Amino acid sequence: MDTKKELSYLEYVQHETTFVRAPYDPEREYYMLIQSGDVKTVEQLCKSSLKDTPGLGRLSDDDLKNTLYHFIVGTALVSRYCIEGGMDHSVAYNLSDYYIQRA
Repeated sequence: MDTKKELSYLEYVQHETTFVRAPYDPEREYYMLIQSGDVKTVEQLCKSSLKDTPGLGRLSDDDLKNTLYHFIVGTALVSRYCIEGGMDHSVAYNLSDYYIQRA
């Protein structure tokens, strides 16, 4: 199946199952909290499971791989927000690489 057909089918399935994407603003606010160094609030937000967060994409049918893939994406985004917040890019990328490899 080609990509266009697969994406059309995915959109159809999501529409038929009333799948709703998580809104972008809370995600952006989360990364801004990390960027500003608000460790206490970030720790509180990280206590909830990905499974309990409605609207996240399904990156794998395997639960462990799905969690790992979300972790990798999140870690990459965190590094970019940290760089935008003033962290040295080498430090941010090294931390990102370290935590992804540890996962």
